[in-house]
Amino acid sequence: MKQSVWITAPGGDKAGFRIHKIEGGRGWSYPGHSHRGFCELVCATRGFFRHAINGKNRIQKSGEIILIRESDQHSLSGSDFSYVNIMFQPDWFTRLDNFMQYAETAEMLLRAPSAPSVLVPPGQRRSYRKTLEQLLLNSGGINGRRLFAVFLLNMVIYHFAPPAEQEFPADMPEWLKK
Repeated sequence: MKQSVWITAPGGDKAGFRIHKIEGGRGWSYPGHSHRGFCELVCATRGFFRHAINGKNRIQKSGEIILIRESDQHSLSGSDFSYVNIMFQPDWFTRLDNFMQYAETAEMLLRAPSAPSVLVPPGQRRSYRKTLEQLLLNSGGINGRRLFAVFLLNMVIYHFAPPAEQEFPADMPEWLKK
């Protein structure tokens, strides 16, 4: 079995992010490191692997996404798995806050006590993998930038920071609350 395969999508730097697909073979590992000037989404797409983050070991399994921030130290190891790695500048979260007119997402994710993670629900994983494939194919230029913006926005809104229960005025008709 091969040690690993790295597939780097072309032109990602022009779009403001870089994306790689990594296929880990028997005994694959990536040594401990941290990032300077960028965050990383580690999106497990097949199998599972050990992901040590800030000195704590965890098993990351298919469908799980972990946000590695500049403040995090991490390493990965395992056999027979794959993941997609998306690297981007932290100011993408500020852009999302500005777009959503909500000033707390960046702060919440970048200052959380541990690396934020989500497990994509089983019914959404096929769509999630398809989106990652589209990002790998179209990372360069404006289409890649749009796809990444939509992907990150969806991850933030529906998974990393789902909206709180909405409160309605007591006198609002029921049909308007739906």
